[in-house]
Amino acid sequence: MAVAFVLFVIVKILPSYKSPPSHTTGKIQLDESVSSDYAFRNDGKAWIVGVGNETLSVLEIEIASTVLEIDKGLMYRKSMNMNNGMLFVFRTVELQSFWMKNTYIPLDIIFTDAAGVITQIHENTVPKSVKPITANQPIKYVLEVNSGFVAKNGIQLGSKLTFEKK
Repeated sequence: MAVAFVLFVIVKILPSYKSPPSHTTGKIQLDESVSSDYAFRNDGKAWIVGVGNETLSVLEIEIASTVLEIDKGLMYRKSMNMNNGMLFVFRTVELQSFWMKNTYIPLDIIFTDAAGVITQIHENTVPKSVKPITANQPIKYVLEVNSGFVAKNGIQLGSKLTFEKK
């Protein structure tokens, strides 16, 4: 009887358990002592163009598109150059939720729709916070940049993000 109960828990209850959001899925739980500052992986370039079609910024980006890359994000990194960012590319357009747990860099988080139009911006996120940062509408891409980047470059809602992989 006890074996049947354990099997029931494993098969029926555990798959439906939802852990806290970590970027999108919350599945990665890295130990700080195991992880260190990761080197930036230059996967391509991103451009942010203003509502008047002027180029506001050009960035070198690291692209996170697998579940593991998305879950890990910028966790445990101690710094990032001002002209770098991490672009999250989701497989589907849907609501996404992020948190700053194990993220030491204060960030500006830019949410875009499938066309790359910026629909939401969270500036000056709090490092290591577990408070969810949730999109207010379905999104396809998220760009994380250093805190202050949005204000410094005049990025606003309606600006457009485009990118190119190497």
